[in-house]
Amino acid sequence: MGKLPIKLAAEILRLNVRTLQRRLSAENIIYKPFIEQLVFDEVKRRLCETDESITQLANRYGYSDSAHFTRSFKRVAGMTPSAYRRKYQK
Repeated sequence: MGKLPIKLAAEILRLNVRTLQRRLSAENIIYKPFIEQLVFDEVKRRLCETDESITQLANRYGYSDSAHFTRSFKRVAGMTPSAYRRKYQK
């Protein structure tokens, strides 16, 4: 999946990039943090609802390796993906 570049998002929505930026701005939304939060929310959901390995999740969401993914996740969540899974898995 990875992160969706704003240019591609605008193409999908059939908008000019600048038009998309203005519309998001009117809602006080900055594209990059918004997309990063969407991706992070999906990663958290998949950690809790699937048995995909950390490496598989890292690859699915566009990280170069599981170590980079783990550092990024820990920076945002305050714990490793494995610890998050143990704490919140259903």
